[in-house]
Amino acid sequence: MNTKSPDSFSNQVALVTGASRGIGRAIAMELAARGCFVYVNYHSSKEGAKSTLAAIEQAGGQGKILAFTVTNPKDSDQAVADILQEKGKIDILVNNAGITKDGLLIRMKEEYWHNVLDVNLNGFFNVTKPVVKSMLSKRYGRIVNITSTSGQAGQAGQVNYSASKSGLIGATKALAKEMAARNITVNAVAPGFIESEMTQGLSQDAILSMIPARRMGTCQEVAQAVGFLCSPLSAYITGQVIDTQILSLLARRRDEVAKVVSLKKTYQMPVFHPVREAELIANVRNLAARFNMEPDFIEKLYRIILQDSRTGQTRQVKK
Repeated sequence: MNTKSPDSFSNQVALVTGASRGIGRAIAMELAARGCFVYVNYHSSKEGAKSTLAAIEQAGGQGKILAFTVTNPKDSDQAVADILQEKGKIDILVNNAGITKDGLLIRMKEEYWHNVLDVNLNGFFNVTKPVVKSMLSKRYGRIVNITSTSGQAGQAGQVNYSASKSGLIGATKALAKEMAARNITVNAVAPGFIESEMTQGLSQDAILSMIPARRMGTCQEVAQAVGFLCSPLSAYITGQVIDTQILSLLARRRDEVAKVVSLKKTYQMPVFHPVREAELIANVRNLAARFNMEPDFIEKLYRIILQDSRTGQTRQVKK
């Protein structure tokens, strides 16, 4: 475990909802690896939460399991109050708790509609509201909401899930505007098809044909995207919805730049020419358009790379 990287979160406190398994577990482990004390929230799977915490501690990290139901406002308020009493702050909130109850709308039970929206959207409200109050007093915070590509494009058989995740995207962008002047960023990560319990049983052939990379993503790749959005490197990024495939592409390019920087140190030569930099930014805009991403966000990341190359510094990107 490396807690001394340039983007480490030493002495920060994080709360990750729905962290007993899958993406939430990976996020909790990633933040702990970067130096956070992580509160591992769970609703019913205590053993899963204890397993997550054990993995964190085995890797040298710190944390604590915390049971509460995100759909219950009183439970959420009390949980946040308990953290503040113990640690005095919450620097990072990751709203990951979510469920699916799929089916065609014409056959969907009313309880399936309400249950999914209650956890996926109302849960965000119940937890985020008390956390934001604390962040405002500290004038610092990082909030990351785990949404879905279903919330961006819609998915047949998931009208309830798509609606909840689309609502979460709207809430992310609106809250980002409310909090930006107070040094609090609010972003979302939209995983596509990720290898997890939620995608077990789905047709691999049908899924892979829809993915440019021709493979499913991993929970660790989603966690790395969240880690970036919680780091000092993303201090100027807010109100964005990040497709994890984009960050994977950027990570590969960052490795390429690191190799070039290494050559620069050897030969003491400038790496980028202004014309080449312009070409790079143009390519970034094309990439953004292809994946329906906002160009300014991707340009921000690439300019970090370019700045690294000029100063001879590289930042590690985990695989």
